[in-house]
Amino acid sequence: MNFSLTTLTFPEFLRERFESMGVEFKTFNTQEKPYHHVQVIDDSIDNHMEKMIELSQKAKVLVVVNTVRKAIELKEKFEEAKLLHSRFILKDRKEKEREIMKFFNSQEKGLWITTQLAEVSLDLDADYLFTELSTADSLIQRMGRCNRKGQKSTNEPNVVVFTKDCSGVGPVYYKHLHESTLRNLRDGLWDWNFKWELVEKVYSESALYGTKYWERFKKAESYIKSLWEGADSLIRSKSEAIDLFRDINAVQVIPEKFKEEVESLIQEWERAKGDFVKRAKLLSDILEYSFSLPVWSFEKLEKQKIHPKLDIYYVEGYYDKNIGFVLEPEADTEQTPMEEDEEGKG
Repeated sequence: MNFSLTTLTFPEFLRERFESMGVEFKTFNTQEKPYHHVQVIDDSIDNHMEKMIELSQKAKVLVVVNTVRKAIELKEKFEEAKLLHSRFILKDRKEKEREIMKFFNSQEKGLWITTQLAEVSLDLDADYLFTELSTADSLIQRMGRCNRKGQKSTNEPNVVVFTKDCSGVGPVYYKHLHESTLRNLRDGLWDWNFKWELVEKVYSESALYGTKYWERFKKAESYIKSLWEGADSLIRSKSEAIDLFRDINAVQVIPEKFKEEVESLIQEWERAKGDFVKRAKLLSDILEYSFSLPVWSFEKLEKQKIHPKLDIYYVEGYYDKNIGFVLEPEADTEQTPMEEDEEGKG
């Protein structure tokens, strides 16, 4: 089997493991000059939104934060900003993704607030990026949504990174990875070599050894290897696997606001027994009212299965087309296995 992987943020310890299996790695630099001029500010992003709004009157501004909760908070403070995150129902999210793509491909000026969603699924080219500090890999991916083609001036900072009171540290990003990234930041031009070195420093095996991240990686690695040993091993490891991969375990949910529309579609779906094509189309229509919610949030909500044969649930909560689904604080803790005490890890 042949495959090819191209990335700027492949962790060093994974590269070493792939090479030990005979996978060939090549490094190359297609950037003749730095695309990003970075300014690091030891302050909260909340204290600089007015400046971003002002700048958006003459440029395309992208704001990326670490959690949906923080994105919604900023949107509620600045109504003129547009918002995109993962807790919009599918049909609203599609509309917003079309809107944001159209905006960044036009001559319009303005400001969009988003989350990690922008890092991997959207081909955006902002004039300026303002972001909370995340981890090295995530931060570099975000930077790729600013001056994407390298055709804009870098005489002045076009990427501003805020390092204080960052959301999601612990629940979303391992604390020690966040701190390691912070220690290795610098102001000024970031070329390809610096970005590559940053990822290597944060994700080298020596930097990770002894951390909760490394402990969980080794357990996950052991489990994956056990899959090749047969079904018995898999069965014995099932509960462990659920815990190991809990941070990517999600449930499809529908805000109760749309129950009437969905119930009508479910009735049609039941009547279409025997017509596979029609049932598939109706199921697709039902999913247009849904979004994916992490299991740790789902477990804290009032919910009800929409149909005995469908693993989709109605959930209680406020939903607005411009804001998305707003979780109550007790369900918005985003408590994943990443929460750990790593005080003292240098």
